[in-house]
Amino acid sequence: SLPEHDAVDAVINVMERVQKSAQTFLRAALTSKPCRTAPPLVLYVDDYLGPLQPSILGEMSYNTAITQLSKWYDTMAVSYADVVRDIVYKDTGGRLFFREWDVHYGHWAHQTIAWTVGFAAIELTSRFCDDEYQKRFDRKSQNKNDVGGVDIANLVTPKGQEQHQSSQLVHPFVLPPPLTRDLLLKNATAEFEAAKEQYRLNDAKCNTSDEQLSIDHSPCAITVMSSPGLDTGGSLNKMMSKYTTNNKNWAIENNIKNGGWKNKIGWVANNPNATFTLAFTDLSKDIKAMTIFYLKSYGEKWKNSRARFTISTTTNDNREKILSKEDVWGVHNITASTTESIKFLLSDTVASGGTMKVKVDLISGNTFKILGMMICRY
Repeated sequence: SLPEHDAVDAVINVMERVQKSAQTFLRAALTSKPCRTAPPLVLYVDDYLGPLQPSILGEMSYNTAITQLSKWYDTMAVSYADVVRDIVYKDTGGRLFFREWDVHYGHWAHQTIAWTVGFAAIELTSRFCDDEYQKRFDRKSQNKNDVGGVDIANLVTPKGQEQHQSSQLVHPFVLPPPLTRDLLLKNATAEFEAAKEQYRLNDAKCNTSDEQLSIDHSPCAITVMSSPGLDTGGSLNKMMSKYTTNNKNWAIENNIKNGGWKNKIGWVANNPNATFTLAFTDLSKDIKAMTIFYLKSYGEKWKNSRARFTISTTTNDNREKILSKEDVWGVHNITASTTESIKFLLSDTVASGGTMKVKVDLISGNTFKILGMMICRY
């Protein structure tokens, strides 16, 4: 079941929450290399079968959201859930690919996910090669027709023109407008035209020199994320140690050895009223937003889990100015531990070279877990 403060319709609730978080990730990934010819290859793997709610339609709404976004942004999506869904629903008591009482499953399911991704990668490569072959064949045929049957593809190209010709064949990537309730049929054309204009403005700022391509285009001054298998908490602990000015009962928690990968590594409050403060000085970029990644869980341990985030800066006359203050719940009524994110928009910009403080207080419950954070221009 979903928590009472969530939307009444669980089906819509799951789809909109997944769509919002996944779309934020996709847009960030696709624009992470703004001066490159092509965007990064983004692969979204759907391995979700439930159980988080009783309705099968609700469980499948996760897949619906991912499918919509992959088609909208023309990215790659692979669904393990679609591969085994028929087998699972015909016998929900089986434990090979799914566990009726737990979102986590055994090694055969994980192995099947790997096979699914592997097959999809091979199919992607095969289709890409086939498309490229067909494009070159069509281009060669067109060249012959243009000069009376002479194959100009084998003629010598004047120096400097070859690169120009190849660039003409590349279709620029234009990030489409966000897929939200506000995008209506009557304004879709205008939104896409605005997206094209934004692409032209951004492209005008780029050149093809190696120096330009090496410039740091990241909007963030500070980024850190703990991830099982990729990071054992060292980068998060290093950042906390570097910037922490006050700490009472917060520490890195790593229980991977005891409970497996489902135990997410993070910066954890270990007692009621735990508090810590981070101080960032001489920031390398203008800062307007901070995003945190945190854990939402269930059960007695997480009862009433709630933390207060207070972001501030120091004015020219040495007064503290609060830029954002918000309470974040670390508990829900879903029998799963999920990674969530929240963005705090600051009431004023912290200029490059300035200072910013982040104070986090556990105001109810016994624990709260932070998995990562980003401090960025937007």
